Amino acid sequence: MKQTTTAAGTTTVPASVKAGTIFSWANVARILNAIPMGICECKTEADAKGYIKALAVILSALVLAAIEEGGAL
Repeated sequence: MKQTTTAAGTTTVPASVKAGTIFSWANVARILNAIPMGICECKTEADAKGYIKALAVILSALVLAAIEEGGAL
């Protein structure tokens, strides 16, 4: 069942099209492309997802290492 929302009281638009969707993979790719010296060049949204997954793995490893060592990182 498709959900629709009334926009400005006149037309209906799909619920998946919402105003103000800041957190999209296209925006993440733009942010990663803005990093200086081309460290994270994203050509597609799949590249952005890969960079974010790798960053999440590295950060979780650092957090687990900090917990294991009692906070001495």
